[in-house]
Amino acid sequence: MKTEQSNLFIIDDNQLMVADLRNYLNDVFGEIFTIHTFSTGESALKMVDKNTSVVILDYFLKNELGNEVLKSI
Repeated sequence: MKTEQSNLFIIDDNQLMVADLRNYLNDVFGEIFTIHTFSTGESALKMVDKNTSVVILDYFLKNELGNEVLKSI
């Protein structure tokens, strides 16, 4: 029986940071998490659901602050 993987979200507008972090986390936790990346909090909020287990969130996003996104999550 296959269980559904938990989601890990990376929310950051620095694409180089996102790519490096995603590669590292995929190497370490690829079997456990499905990794999703977002450049805005708004786009991430559309995807948050009960299977979202971990969120790595930049504090300074373009036109928004990470703590406001965190409150919405």
